[in-house]
Amino acid sequence: MKGLYGELSHNFPSRVYILYGEDEFLLYETFNLLKSKYGSNDMLFTVYDFTDPDMTHPLSFVIDDANSMPFFGTGEKVIIVRNLQKIFGRKKAEVVEDDENDTKDKSTGTRKDAITALNKYISNPSEFTKLFLFYQAKQPAADITDKAKYMKRVPLILYDNDINPWISRIAQENGIRFTNDAMEYLKIASGGELGLIYSEIKKFAGLFENKKILDIDDIKDYVYFDPESNAFALADFMMRRDKKRAFGEVYRLEEAQRPVPFVVGGLNWKLKQGSEDNTQMLFNADLDGKSGIQHPLMKMLLDYFYKER
Repeated sequence: MKGLYGELSHNFPSRVYILYGEDEFLLYETFNLLKSKYGSNDMLFTVYDFTDPDMTHPLSFVIDDANSMPFFGTGEKVIIVRNLQKIFGRKKAEVVEDDENDTKDKSTGTRKDAITALNKYISNPSEFTKLFLFYQAKQPAADITDKAKYMKRVPLILYDNDINPWISRIAQENGIRFTNDAMEYLKIASGGELGLIYSEIKKFAGLFENKKILDIDDIKDYVYFDPESNAFALADFMMRRDKKRAFGEVYRLEEAQRPVPFVVGGLNWKLKQGSEDNTQMLFNADLDGKSGIQHPLMKMLLDYFYKER
């Protein structure tokens, strides 16, 4: 997200932006940021969404809108296109027959038409319009040009070492701050789910209006705690051989009395997704409570790290 905030700090100097990423929440948050920045003037702000059933125009219509002059010839138009990936995934034309048995576009047109129209515009964008294209995918379509002078691609990605600064920024925007320990707890308790973290921050801003710096003891009783999500966090620590965090997470799971079968089920699934090479031992933990082991998850972790494998 550093690239986005860098562009924001310079008031988005390019004429065309492709904003892309796989995380739906980051795409949504970025859309809201742009709407907050530019959306106060309905005459100069337009949103097209290709997942909207009422969206009946092809991309060429959007491009024509971008090329048109602003109303009354004053100000800069801002056009946002959401879910551009929906039309670039289409390989065949969608057509209907008119009264003379000719064919014509039915809403979004063909993929080839869309690529041609978009690349032509990107190469020579209107000086009166700023165009933001949202594309939910790891990368935009390969045949969208990436060498245009006035266009910039901005990935919407939060890497692990960027999450704490992002939490701090959202918290400060809502009038609160977290200690580092509280941020770590919030990440683990949410399973790293950004939308959930965002919702929790909003909740704490309302709960703690008179306390501006929050620590673990302030938030732990209010955090939504999903045992399956936290099993995923535990699996990440295990695969990274991060013993300190793994044991800390197991302690929190046991302290919170999370159902062992749910935790182990989520843990098994996550480790297998990560190609962990020794999941057959996952896990002879006390799933039914009949063995008399008091701390089955802790024993499981000790076996995982220290037992001969």
